[in-house]
Amino acid sequence: MNPPAGRAYRVVYYPARNRALTRTVQLTWNWNWRYGRDPVYECWQAREKNVSLIDRANAIAAEIDAEIAASVKPSMRRFKLLAESDAIGPKDRMAMWKDLLTVQLSIASLSALAVKAELDRYGPAGAT
Repeated sequence: MNPPAGRAYRVVYYPARNRALTRTVQLTWNWNWRYGRDPVYECWQAREKNVSLIDRANAIAAEIDAEIAASVKPSMRRFKLLAESDAIGPKDRMAMWKDLLTVQLSIASLSALAVKAELDRYGPAGAT
């Protein structure tokens, strides 16, 4: 049997007021269910903290593993991660990193599409 193709995730980009561009990508790690993480937010965090996406993936894994070890539930979660089986392994870290790359590339391509649409709206240079 073939492994699952991944989870569909819609990246939404807002280039201007009352406009939105979307792209659906396939993610391999379980971002939104058990672990309560959002890949767009995590890409933003990487940019804000000026770290690479692989470093951000490693930090996410360390945060989740620390939560499991401490057996505490963060206020933003409906439930806590209970089992050692919820711990993040090397395959999970690589899946996170690849997903972060996929999302970051989608955001960049949507941004480029927004710029192109705006340039097309103005027409060629020198036209009146």
